[in-house]
Amino acid sequence: MASSPPQSPTTHSFKDALLAALAKDPDTKAFGELLAKAPSVFEGLGEGKEYYVFAPTTEFIIAFLRRMQQGPGRFPRRKVLVDPNTSQQFAEKPKGAPDIRRVSTTLKTSLVGETKYVDLGPGEGARVVSNPSSNENGTVHVTSGFGNSTLVHAGEIPFQGGVIKKCDGFFTLPHAIETTFGNTSGRLWSTALQKADMLTQLSEKRMVTVFAVQDSLLNETNLPGSSDLSRLISEGLSYSPDLSDGLCLKTRGDGSLRIKRSGKDILVNGVRISTPNVISKNGVVHYLEKIPPADKCTSSGSGTGSTGSSSSGSGARNTGSNSGMEEGGGEKSAGLMVLAPKVATLCLIVATFVVYLWT
Repeated sequence: MASSPPQSPTTHSFKDALLAALAKDPDTKAFGELLAKAPSVFEGLGEGKEYYVFAPTTEFIIAFLRRMQQGPGRFPRRKVLVDPNTSQQFAEKPKGAPDIRRVSTTLKTSLVGETKYVDLGPGEGARVVSNPSSNENGTVHVTSGFGNSTLVHAGEIPFQGGVIKKCDGFFTLPHAIETTFGNTSGRLWSTALQKADMLTQLSEKRMVTVFAVQDSLLNETNLPGSSDLSRLISEGLSYSPDLSDGLCLKTRGDGSLRIKRSGKDILVNGVRISTPNVISKNGVVHYLEKIPPADKCTSSGSGTGSTGSSSSGSGARNTGSNSGMEEGGGEKSAGLMVLAPKVATLCLIVATFVVYLWT
């Protein structure tokens, strides 16, 4: 008997298959309950595509809902559930792409549009970057907004339409680039851009890669001028997996940046990236150890790496089990010994919980 053709993720079969798979595992059941209350999450999924679904554990979901109950005044009331956060937990799984447990990869999420959290252009989803753990145990660290890192567990749950991967929290939502600088020790670089009348333009630019230097390495009385700032801004998206050895990135004006791989390090005109993948709503910032010298190189590839999958260099900044909700870190899964009372607690919370949308 011939098998039926695969269903598009936009059909009910994708949603039903995902919710059924989540419900079967006590560690993902809570996330399934939340998705069932956020139907709009499924509306933006592309036809014929498979997805990684990064499911925060039941332990984390319970802790998060408790925090929301205890401090409801901090969250505006809505009739839908944290759609930006749940949307960012879905990432396209390109056919034939390397296993993210082995190869660092730039992933496109289903958080799309022109919103407070993403503005990369029509149909373009916010990016996250996956990096295999150095101990090669199958776990992965996913870098999201502000360069925060969330631990993804080694196991996988296949379902019709993709793969479920358990993780220790929601990914951090991206923010405007000036907010990103302010929250990642980039205040002085932001000040330099503002003094050069470049910050507003940079914030409004879609798909931009910025190389910068953090506050502790700068002299507040001698900030870089427009010339140095311009030659460290590249149009297009270049996350760490996309910065391949020998790549030449064209920058504003007549500048260029030569990329070199040296072991786990990524060098930009000979200067090491100290903190990669600080993701903003319109692009990404990579912090360097110092302002690199000017250089000229011949273009050898594109820096538009929204689907890049080359080996990562210096890796994601590991902040442990970051919640991505800006309300504290994720919780570690506690195992089956304490799961039953926690699920009962979850049912009680969800039954009485007034749903909020994170804005």
